[in-house]
Amino acid sequence: KGGDIKSGRDEFIDADHLGDVKRDMHVTVDGKHAMKGVGAKSLIVDDDVIEEFNNNQSTVVANDHYLKATNIVIEGTENVTIKVGQSFIAIESGGIKIGTTGDIVLAAAGNIDVLAQQHMMIDATGNLDMGAGAHTTNSAGAVGACSSSAPPTPSGALVNIH
Repeated sequence: KGGDIKSGRDEFIDADHLGDVKRDMHVTVDGKHAMKGVGAKSLIVDDDVIEEFNNNQSTVVANDHYLKATNIVIEGTENVTIKVGQSFIAIESGGIKIGTTGDIVLAAAGNIDVLAQQHMMIDATGNLDMGAGAHTTNSAGAVGACSSSAPPTPSGALVNIH
């Protein structure tokens, strides 16, 4: 059993430093805790891992960061933002905002459903193009309206206007 060290202690090891702890290991550092590794670092844990930070935490990775799990939950009490260049997805308790200086493309091999319990608006400062390879249905439960600053031009094999 070792005794208390009342002043600093320096260790310089010119070869490997190996250890084997048969039970728990607890370390408390009252000051700054800094480590630097020049080679690769591996960590294998056979049970749960919990990290708790009582202030901010930042991670900077020079190249790729890969995360893989059966389920991934990212929870922010106020906001979660995913940002790449000028594009972002911001999720807040009051809604979700997607922004970009480029294009937004929704692509699916199956259906894309857009549902709104209240008002839904589609506004384009340029053209608004809508098409269907088979059938198009536009309906309104109460009043339906279609307006244009130019005369409408309905066309197709069969156009019904009631």
